[in-house]
Amino acid sequence: MAFRIPHNVEAMNAHRWLNNAQFHLNKSLERLSSGYRINRAADDAAGLAIANQFRMQTRSLNQALNNTSQAINLIHVAEGAANQINAMLDRLKELATEAASDTVDDTRRQTIQNEVDQILSEIDKIRDATQYAGMHLFSGSFPGTDQVVTNENGEGVHNAGNVINHWDAATIVAAGTVTLTVETASGQMFTITSSSGVTIAEDENARKITIKAGNQTFEFNEDINVTLDIANSASVITLNGITGSNPEGITSGTIAGDTKFELKLGDSGGFFTFQVGFEESDSNLITLQIGDVTTGALGIHNLDVNDIQNAQKALTSIDNALSVINGILGDLGATENKLLFQSHQVQVMVENYTASEATIRDVDMAAEMAEFTKNQILVQTSMAMLAQANAVPQNIVSLLR
Repeated sequence: MAFRIPHNVEAMNAHRWLNNAQFHLNKSLERLSSGYRINRAADDAAGLAIANQFRMQTRSLNQALNNTSQAINLIHVAEGAANQINAMLDRLKELATEAASDTVDDTRRQTIQNEVDQILSEIDKIRDATQYAGMHLFSGSFPGTDQVVTNENGEGVHNAGNVINHWDAATIVAAGTVTLTVETASGQMFTITSSSGVTIAEDENARKITIKAGNQTFEFNEDINVTLDIANSASVITLNGITGSNPEGITSGTIAGDTKFELKLGDSGGFFTFQVGFEESDSNLITLQIGDVTTGALGIHNLDVNDIQNAQKALTSIDNALSVINGILGDLGATENKLLFQSHQVQVMVENYTASEATIRDVDMAAEMAEFTKNQILVQTSMAMLAQANAVPQNIVSLLR
């Protein structure tokens, strides 16, 4: 065994092990203090990336839960107003039934008419006053789109399948770009785009209907039987059995029988859209469409019970309006159930994603405490051995005596 003074290799070795034990002891102290196994990227670079992904998704899902709760609250506001309108329609039905009988005279019918008028006015007030976060819930328009279809008499044509045999003047006004797509009986497609809306008008004397979108014009010169069907994001106008001229700006094709017009309004498609997940996907969206509930849209704005005949007609109009409101209530209830189911699913996902992150990021306190105890003992023994190694060169002094 060689004895050297300038280089105490044994002490250097003991010091290296002491530093190593101290490093691991400090690491254990950090983990026990923070509760995390990963406190910096160097601890586990891949694990940190995965854990951060789970954390981001969990936070997004928690916000989706908030979105779901707010959407349910929105539905409750709309449902409350719809229930009130439904109660008013019940009262209108009761009044119309009373007026449709000869058991009341004209004076009594006028009193009934006065109450009917007041109820109709209140229905429109409820429609205008029903808002959530500044949005009108029953306006028939939503953020990004404005969809209004009426004729100058105020008759609503929002209901699917409503047949309008005569248009005095009808205007479809859209916020943003309006695209009018025409499909002929032979399958040819023409498209007109306008940012200023589309106007539909009929010239009764010339027996002509004109559809204008910006500077483009469709003109038809036959009897008209128009079925207006508003479904989802589009209005489909079918002109049956007519012959018309080519629209301005289109150089080929003949527009003839069974020509279909598809009119898409705005950008959002007339829906409330609720984000209920953390990805851009249709499966993470729930949509809700609430129809307009003005007396015009319900077809009861001109309700007249001043004579038996009109009162009996009013019964049918009220029944139709009740069907619309009940349909709205059904849609609201179905959407709320979808939101509740989605909420439960998201809660399970949050729980599982949190558990996944915890498995990667969190420290096992029992295992880490055992590691801490081991490193603490190693530090103490390394310190003692370093002291012994430093004492070895002193033995050389005895050789010099």
